[in-house]
Amino acid sequence: MKLEKFALRNEAGLEVIFCTLGASIYGIRFHDEWMTLTPKEDKDYSLLGIYHGKTVGRAANRLKGNHIEIDGKTYALEDNQLGNVLHGGLHPISARVFAYKTEETGDESIVSFHTLSPDGESGFPGNLELNVTYRLKKKEATLCIEFEAKTDKATLCNLTNHAYFSLGEKNLNNLSLRIPASTYIKAREKDLVLVSLSPVNEALDFRKEKPIMKDIAKVDFGMAHGYDHGYLFDEGEHAVTLSSPRYRLTIESDFLGAQIYADNYEDGIAYFGTEDPNRRGLAIEPQDNTLNREVLRPGETYRRHIVYHFEKRASANKRIIKSQ
Repeated sequence: MKLEKFALRNEAGLEVIFCTLGASIYGIRFHDEWMTLTPKEDKDYSLLGIYHGKTVGRAANRLKGNHIEIDGKTYALEDNQLGNVLHGGLHPISARVFAYKTEETGDESIVSFHTLSPDGESGFPGNLELNVTYRLKKKEATLCIEFEAKTDKATLCNLTNHAYFSLGEKNLNNLSLRIPASTYIKAREKDLVLVSLSPVNEALDFRKEKPIMKDIAKVDFGMAHGYDHGYLFDEGEHAVTLSSPRYRLTIESDFLGAQIYADNYEDGIAYFGTEDPNRRGLAIEPQDNTLNREVLRPGETYRRHIVYHFEKRASANKRIIKSQ
């Protein structure tokens, strides 16, 4: 598949490459360094299981089994992972090619993507009208995403973006993470189907910023093989922070929590900025409580937003000045 891509760059040095496949962030560069894990080849980015920077849904994360029940009616879904449904099944939102338009305001460059997921796609009921709007600030290293959806039948609609962040590093060794969550969503080891809320243990506790690799060996078992966990934010908290020695990313949203995935498996794909086989970037997927998914009904509008803010760390600036 030949991908349609286009880039926008602002005065703060933030460049975002968009793609119509999955209304996606194909890649982000800041001061000409890759902030995201981005495949080099269009053929790899087009693969069904490559979610990098794409809008995922209709139901992000995993649904147990191959059917759902809404208002007493059962709908058969297309399972795509061990008999369960991951990120929308075999015909997900991330595989759709969106229409788009661009516009400029005084302080933003705006990209608006639109698609219609037809009734029965991957088994989900309802014609789902979906808009994904990106707002790139012109003078700040800030990118906003707005999701909006409407349906003509009661259906599931849980969307997010699935970008992997590397912050200029070739792997996770120098990345640190903070998640303001004392509760995570426990999953079954054999297939990562979500089963219950549990308090975080030492390995899963990121309430104080710590290196991602510090405790990853303690969760390197079962199907996860590392971090692949969903968190629910503590009351009043909504921001996740990822840091490298040179850059910091703050992710704010109106979602109730976030899923992280540490790129635990080798996929044989070539990415910009790294030659490592895996654990090259961290997926941070803002999500709501995936144990209690809300049903979107006719007459309602699904709305969520995500804000990414990048900054160069002061210590990095000092090193650059010293070396000159």
